[in-house]
Amino acid sequence: MTHPYRLVILGSDATWACAVRERMAQALTDVVQLPDAVDFTRALPEHDDPAGPRPHCVVAFLADARSRDDADMVAALEVARELMLAVLPLTHAGDTVHEILPKVVRPLNAHLWDGEEEAATRALLRLLGLIEQERRLFLSYRRQETSALALQLRTRLSERGYDVFLDRFSVPPADDFQRRINIELSDKAFVLLLESSAAVGSLWVQHEVAFALSHGIALLALSLPETAREEQFPEVDEAFRHRLEEGALSGSGADRELSDCALARVLDEVEARYARQLRQRRVGMLGSVALWLKDAGVEFAGTEDEWSLAADWPEAEGTVFLVTPRAPAPRDLRRLDTLREQQALATGCLVYASPAWDADDEALLRWIVGRRPLETRLHERVPDLLGLP
Repeated sequence: MTHPYRLVILGSDATWACAVRERMAQALTDVVQLPDAVDFTRALPEHDDPAGPRPHCVVAFLADARSRDDADMVAALEVARELMLAVLPLTHAGDTVHEILPKVVRPLNAHLWDGEEEAATRALLRLLGLIEQERRLFLSYRRQETSALALQLRTRLSERGYDVFLDRFSVPPADDFQRRINIELSDKAFVLLLESSAAVGSLWVQHEVAFALSHGIALLALSLPETAREEQFPEVDEAFRHRLEEGALSGSGADRELSDCALARVLDEVEARYARQLRQRRVGMLGSVALWLKDAGVEFAGTEDEWSLAADWPEAEGTVFLVTPRAPAPRDLRRLDTLREQQALATGCLVYASPAWDADDEALLRWIVGRRPLETRLHERVPDLLGLP
């Protein structure tokens, strides 16, 4: 199958449809780095052979008065809902959602297109499964220099659907601070570092950066304008650094915040980097598992889930491997067990990038695994499982 994903763009406005396609095509190249992954179509396809492979399909409905009153368009939306396809209504600025949407999609949460094209594009990418559905981020900063900036970014990223860890609000009273930091770093899988001039001298920030780099956690350094090159973290490659321009911040000292224009650019940069780096991390993990299986002489193939491999052991039952770029979680084991049943395989192995540091989480994972033919394995320990040196 040439295109594993399909985006159906339903709407009467051909110019708008073309703009959506162009934005998506650009994102597929820049963020996902799979320019040919998606098949774009203006109508729901005929029913495919149920026994054959089918692309993951999402519908973008361009809501305006013409589309609302188009009987064929409404019928197509009804079919999409019956097939349980994800449908994202897009609207123009100034339109009243309740009035512009046909009844069949009125319960759905619509997304504004005008002025929010990048956010709408990423929403479609998430629905397609091409970037992370869950967005979890750790903010690393030095309070004495960037407390207001950290709070500003936490607020705005939360508004964009991120689960953001900021120590001022996220560590429960009387909790072990170091332990909580390690738990959250493992769980979040992406670190946004506010690289101020004295951050490199903070033991806490040093630990957070070192932990991220040693566990393969994605990282973006947001370097403040006054931070000299010798004050930057030498461990962070320049490719993973975004330097703020002079004038991007207003105010003084720790009370400085980003201007509206600079904030919008930073938020878009974080979103693009988050999507690209976590995808690259998954690709790298799955690729190394494939190489290890090949070295061990184990035959394997992909599954309908992009981030898994089905292995056929010699003289043994098969195993499905699923990778995650963070610490293992119960939802990952549920997804793994579902894959195992779909593939009619005997066992499942969840390969994770960073260990779980919470004792209660570890106990819950052991309890789940103990009742199902599943196991978890730190990414770097997969060769041990396969008997490789």
